[in-house]
Amino acid sequence: TIRVLAENDTAGEYVLSVSGYSGATPPLMVTATDPADGARFSVAPAVILVELSDQVLLTSVEATDLTVDGVAATAVTFLDGDTLAFALPALVAGVNQVSLGAGALVGVGGQPIEAFAAELIVDTTPPRVTDSSIEEGETVPAGVPLTVTVRFDEELGAAQLDSDRKSVV
Repeated sequence: TIRVLAENDTAGEYVLSVSGYSGATPPLMVTATDPADGARFSVAPAVILVELSDQVLLTSVEATDLTVDGVAATAVTFLDGDTLAFALPALVAGVNQVSLGAGALVGVGGQPIEAFAAELIVDTTPPRVTDSSIEEGETVPAGVPLTVTVRFDEELGAAQLDSDRKSVV
């Protein structure tokens, strides 16, 4: 609705011009997932939350819409009109490809979902020390403050380290 008010009871003609709008409904898209694309885990997650750009038509949703390496999700739960929780099939160690096929879901406006792909990485191998400022077998003087620099073959999670730790978990 557009309302034009004239000042001091004056009258006139007005032209309203709109540009850039095609009239088409924007496509339904995945806007976020939890866990996020590329997330690494030592223990595989059981569920992935999928946030959509618009409300989804509930009758268009099935657990089989989401796949991991070609295997369908085992269940789906509606958290709200634009958020779905898919129960994941068993993930394997390594990279797992998560997919929602184009058109698998439909928005309430009739727009099909665009294809979506993400990776979830299950890494069950602990980090390995690749370099250290103290060599194996080297002795250090007792009672002297010591700083040790250690390099690992992969990035450590923030939960594994803090300034109070005397060891790495």
